[in-house]
Amino acid sequence: MSPEIRLIGDEPESARVCSCNETEAYVLFTTYISLESPLRCLACFGVIPLYRIPKTADGEYHDIVSWKSDYQSCDSLQMNCKVGERWATNQLSKVDSQLTVLGLSICRTIERISGKRVYYYLYKYNGKSRRSKSKENVRIVLVNGS
Repeated sequence: MSPEIRLIGDEPESARVCSCNETEAYVLFTTYISLESPLRCLACFGVIPLYRIPKTADGEYHDIVSWKSDYQSCDSLQMNCKVGERWATNQLSKVDSQLTVLGLSICRTIERISGKRVYYYLYKYNGKSRRSKSKENVRIVLVNGS
């Protein structure tokens, strides 16, 4: 016997899924409390489930999931404001940090396999100008941190 499935509403703790007919570009973005895919639609900022893009590594999405976990760990340290805050904030906000370099590599991979532009969310915590952050030729989305 097949189970009966009824949609009774949205899951209240999840971000909205992208419902654009055609996604023109993506943003690689997550936070320490995010439960969903770290890929977002640039137009509506809705979540892009990973199954909507081709698999990125060895027939899986391991690279994206691992980056998300690392990002969330750094974001948790930064939010807790005790142990490792400065190091974690540097990982989140510097173009040349190990976390950002890995994220930008993932963006290039997604771009290559999907044919769509992919932007990287760079945490901006101290109000430095966009120009000082974007010395390299990389597509980065700067958003003021809270």
